Amino acid sequence: MIVAVEGDTDVPFATALCRAAGFDVRIPLIGRSGKPDLDAMLPGLAKAGRGSPYLVLRDLDQDAACAGAWMAANAPTDAGPYFLLRLAVRAVEAWFLGDRRHAAESLRIPVHKIPLRPDEEANPKETVVALARHSKKPAIQRAIVPGPRASRRTAAGYQGWLLEAARGWSLEAAMMNSPSLARAYDRLTELHRLWPGSP
Repeated sequence: MIVAVEGDTDVPFATALCRAAGFDVRIPLIGRSGKPDLDAMLPGLAKAGRGSPYLVLRDLDQDAACAGAWMAANAPTDAGPYFLLRLAVRAVEAWFLGDRRHAAESLRIPVHKIPLRPDEEANPKETVVALARHSKKPAIQRAIVPGPRASRRTAAGYQGWLLEAARGWSLEAAMMNSPSLARAYDRLTELHRLWPGSP
């Protein structure tokens, strides 16, 4: 399967999702240069889905009131049968937080502080930063939480921290708390059954 994502922090989650659904993933994943570039690629990727399985994973963020509204306005209308576009609601960090035990261990905070319904967080990345402020490990705070005068929403070490934290993440546990992740998995398993190249 060929997978396109917004950025590097999406890679481990998209890869785990595809492999759990039964697909081999072509490495490296394409895209990874931001949402505008990924959106510009959508029409071509959708057409390429006529001959091979393609997954595009994109954060919903605040781009629409809900995933359905964004899809109705922006999803390609001439996509091939093996093309799949999925939105993380509202960002892939919600999928990370879905595995509440692992998220708590990664942030060094009590598990009861992790949201029960991460898909309902208005900005999951900011939620991770807010949680990191309570971390028992100063190194995690330094990696994730920006300084008081910083213009960035995250500290410089955020990406590296999340990529490392993704190593122990459980898709199965996260799906219990993230409906958007569970729906993505269901659609991918359906595509795997449809794809004639599946074993």
